Amino acid sequence: MNETKVRAGVLNRRLDSRYYLTAIAAAIVFSGFSQYLWQYNFPDWPLIKSQPPGVSVLLVGLGIAGILWLFTDWRIYRSRPLLWIIGFLAVTWALVVSTSIIHGDLFTHSVWVYVPILLMLLLKSPDLASVRFVLLATAWMIAGVIVSTRLLEIVGTLSMPPLGNDLVGFEQSNYWLPLSGSIGPAFRWPGPMGHNAMTGIAAMYLVVLGLALWKRISIVLIVVGVLTLLVTSSRVSMVATVIGVAVVLILGDTVLTRRISFNIRLAVVAVIGVLAVALALVASPNLTGRTSYWPAFVNLWESSPWIGVGVSGRELGDPLISQTNAHNIFLDILVLYGIAPLVSLTLALGGILYLAFKSAKIGQITPLAITVVFLVAGLTQADHGWAEPSEPWWFLILAVFMASAVISLDSASAQENQ
Repeated sequence: MNETKVRAGVLNRRLDSRYYLTAIAAAIVFSGFSQYLWQYNFPDWPLIKSQPPGVSVLLVGLGIAGILWLFTDWRIYRSRPLLWIIGFLAVTWALVVSTSIIHGDLFTHSVWVYVPILLMLLLKSPDLASVRFVLLATAWMIAGVIVSTRLLEIVGTLSMPPLGNDLVGFEQSNYWLPLSGSIGPAFRWPGPMGHNAMTGIAAMYLVVLGLALWKRISIVLIVVGVLTLLVTSSRVSMVATVIGVAVVLILGDTVLTRRISFNIRLAVVAVIGVLAVALALVASPNLTGRTSYWPAFVNLWESSPWIGVGVSGRELGDPLISQTNAHNIFLDILVLYGIAPLVSLTLALGGILYLAFKSAKIGQITPLAITVVFLVAGLTQADHGWAEPSEPWWFLILAVFMASAVISLDSASAQENQ
């Protein structure tokens, strides 16, 4: 009888939201890593239902997250901005997927988990402590993947993506590679994301989150992030990191910053951002792709302005862009999928920025730091899409719910004090 009661108590125990959120984070991070391992090191890994290993890892991980979600307490933040943001993101997904079908583009079954993840968070929204925990957990997973990959490459267990001799010489002549020949290779390190820009963006989040969610052990995240930025030599990631650090240190709520108004501090960050971008443009005239990729993509978009050309349609444009993205998240979605998803995405990102600013004024700077670095990096990179989850997308979604939790707590506190 006592044993039955104990078992019933275990089954009825409700879980904190950090459990299912951590499972989602692990699914996203290790899905990408397994995809990288399969593509560049273990091509003989079996496909399940014609799906690559990364998709299988993602679906299994989200299945575990779904079970944990069922045993999590209901907690819904019913703020209108949050609902509008989730709605616009869902509309963007629907438009991207439907347009891809029209164009005959290929995609994997990972597209079907995008909206369910949003609904899981919306119906059982995490509190502030849970989001903070999962942000750090995700950062530590990424740091572990980055360090493990480089160590295994150094000892010869893993191979890096192949790079032609001409490209190696070009990178040595045109990029700053201070750690080449030590912990870095002789060229820009592609890292476990398969491309130096994508790995650099992951490193950017390690630095910014390590600083924004500071603990003593966060110095490890920051060091890993800085070293990764140096071996990847991802210039846009470096610029975004500088701006993100400025956001945290200047707009964050500290004893020193409280003496200066938020608007003045915001102006200082804006100046730092402009100077950082200007310096990057001087050092690299084609940093933004504005002299090559952007014009070619605009010309391609003019052939189908309403529904875009699709991923497969890039083959019809300049050969320069047939295998790459538009190097701008707004231009990329416009050219591939048309005007409607560009509008819905812009509205979603505008709402996220609005919530992040409200959170920063209350005293929690992390959502704004994440949003700012996401947008800065997105001005010159578009390595992730809007039909399936990715690490940058996951950080952005967590930032939305963190801001919502902060604003909800502040509103509840204000009502109690009335």
